[in-house]
Amino acid sequence: MADVQFNLRIPEELKDKVKGAAKESGRSINAEAQYRLEKSFEPDANPRETFEFESMERIYKEQAQELKLLREMMEKLLKKPT
Repeated sequence: MADVQFNLRIPEELKDKVKGAAKESGRSINAEAQYRLEKSFEPDANPRETFEFESMERIYKEQAQELKLLREMMEKLLKKPT
């Protein structure tokens, strides 16, 4: 199925929200809007829960990486002679 262009007027504030969400998810603005629109048509899907989960998952991964770096720093500090 070929993609078709769909022009849509939205408030600037909504565009800013989509743009921010796209940046967080690593998608383009178009891909983010398409993803969210598709999710809204899934049966028994609560789009808000889906997006909140993705945001929480991203934050968890970032925090896990920060914890790993902190542990490595602590290990280096503890191994240094005083």
